[in-house]
Amino acid sequence: MEANEMAEDGADWRTAETNGCGRLKWRFPAENGVIGHSACGGIKGLMSLSDDGSTSTDFIEDWVKIGLPAKAKVKAELGDAPFADQCGLCEKEAVNVSLGNLLSYPFVRDGLVKKTLALKGGYYDFVKGSFELWGLEFALSPSLSVKDVATILHWKLY
Repeated sequence: MEANEMAEDGADWRTAETNGCGRLKWRFPAENGVIGHSACGGIKGLMSLSDDGSTSTDFIEDWVKIGLPAKAKVKAELGDAPFADQCGLCEKEAVNVSLGNLLSYPFVRDGLVKKTLALKGGYYDFVKGSFELWGLEFALSPSLSVKDVATILHWKLY
């Protein structure tokens, strides 16, 4: 099967270069998800890191730094909330960050635009025994001229 053809089961086969060592083919299902979970040690570590970088461990900073945008959002929205509440929200926001990072792959963006791919976020709370599921809304905006942007933002052009 050639790259970008649909398999009989609806999965999409993709091909990618692998650091000059050949080509790799993998199946890319039509629906993909990123799932976070309650009581996540990685998120607890992320939320425990000092904002000034003075706290250091052997490895956790490198492992969880991808979640820094989630931490920043939680601190801005729930900065005065109890630590456990902040961690719970950050566990979910980290899923959204990961979904956003998937958009850096051209074949993911292409699949979303063509509606041959759907991305879902999920959160499993194993303490409560519940599961939340949400979709990623994705759309392209039409191109705007500088004049249009200036009008929207109430800028004065000279």
